[in-house]
Amino acid sequence: MLAARAAYIGGCTGTSNVSAGARFGIPTFGTLAHSFVMAYRDEEEAFRRFQQFFPDHSVLLVDTYDTLAAIEKIIHAGLRPKSIRLDSGDLADQSRQVRRRLDQAGLTETRIFASGDLDEFVIADLLARGAQIDAFGIGSALATSKDAPALGGVYKLVDVESGDAPSYRAKFSEEKITYPGRKQVFRLPNSDGSSRGDVIARESERYPEAELLLSPVMREGKRLVPSPKLVQIRDRVRRELPACPSPAVAYKTPNPILSASAASWKLCSKTSATVSPNSPRRRVHRARCSFQAPTKERSASHVYENRRTNHQTGKGT
Repeated sequence: MLAARAAYIGGCTGTSNVSAGARFGIPTFGTLAHSFVMAYRDEEEAFRRFQQFFPDHSVLLVDTYDTLAAIEKIIHAGLRPKSIRLDSGDLADQSRQVRRRLDQAGLTETRIFASGDLDEFVIADLLARGAQIDAFGIGSALATSKDAPALGGVYKLVDVESGDAPSYRAKFSEEKITYPGRKQVFRLPNSDGSSRGDVIARESERYPEAELLLSPVMREGKRLVPSPKLVQIRDRVRRELPACPSPAVAYKTPNPILSASAASWKLCSKTSATVSPNSPRRRVHRARCSFQAPTKERSASHVYENRRTNHQTGKGT
């Protein structure tokens, strides 16, 4: 259910998970299943019955036996489904053939929905090949993490209250470096309102033109602000994504525009200097110095709209 919630926040129009729809208020969508078609001796009869059950929003699955033959049966029966669904084969080629035949029969309002082991790369390829698909249903690739099934994370202290002065903490092992001090993330704007990147800096640093991305939500075990509604979170994502630098939101090899402030870098170096010259950690710190320091300029992250066809494209989980 949380995958459906995250997908909706990220831009999907809805989900096939009815429980998630009821719990979070997400629009729900469903289509005809292969088992429903195969439960009838005649495919056309299965289409008729499903249309009777869902007269206003039926989505007929047409590739159980023969895709183009199924389209002819829909036309012959005088059915006008809201959508038809393709689930196998060459989706780009089939979608073009189906779109042509539907338009010839006057079913110009019937949309084409596609599913079947889809992900962002497959969808991009389909659109590049001119697929006439209005909506995409994505399950496994969206609700699981096939390319990175585990996420390593380590919790480290960076600042400990010690009287009136901060007591910084830092780790210098090569693969788990931390910058000392409490942090804030500053989003730096361009003149057109878009973002040119984020800077991780100490909480006390100032970037007057920047937006502060971190704010406290709990203190001493009590909430400081109420949880935003799902629609508010979704609206913020829709508003903020277009403003992100294009490299940061690229679906292939994204490159977050993120750097540490010069002050944080200097503080890290100063903190590491307190390590004994004979300590093994000193040697590890030298490896850390191979990382590039920020420049002076830098110091001062279900169903979509298919804009190519002016239709809605969809993802669901």
